[in-house]
Amino acid sequence: MTEFDYVGWIAAIAAAIGLGFTAFQLRANNKTRQLELVETIYHDIHSLEQLFYERYTGNPKKEEHWRTLFFQQLEWFAFLVNEKKIKDKKSIDFFKPAFIDWCKYLFLEFADEDQITNPTRFEELKKLYTKFTGQNLQKT
Repeated sequence: MTEFDYVGWIAAIAAAIGLGFTAFQLRANNKTRQLELVETIYHDIHSLEQLFYERYTGNPKKEEHWRTLFFQQLEWFAFLVNEKKIKDKKSIDFFKPAFIDWCKYLFLEFADEDQITNPTRFEELKKLYTKFTGQNLQKT
C-alpha cells in the first residue's frame, strides 16, 4: 500500500464519521423542535385557561369567544400529532388524558351542533380523539 492509499482510507473514515455526526445532530435538532412545539402549545393552552378565569367567566359572549380560541388551540395540537410533527411518545402521552377531558367536557359541552357534527370542522381534533379513545367524538 502506498502513502496515497492510506490518505484515501483516512479521508473515507473521516467522511463516515462526519456523516454520522451530522445525522446525530439532525436527529437531536428534530427532537428539540418537537419539544419546542409541545412547550409552546402547553403555554398557549395554559394562558387561555388563565385568561378565561381572569376576564371571560360570567360573560356568555366572551366565554363563547374564549371557547373558540381554546378549541382552535386543541385543533392545532391535534394537527401536529396527526401529521407526526410531534412524534415524541412521552410528550403525546403527557397531553393525552387532558386532551380527552377537554374534548369530552369542554368541546362536547360547549361547541355548537355544527362544530360537533360537521366532519370538516375541528377534523383533526376529532381524529386524534378517536385515535386516543377508539371512539367517535359525539354527544351521548
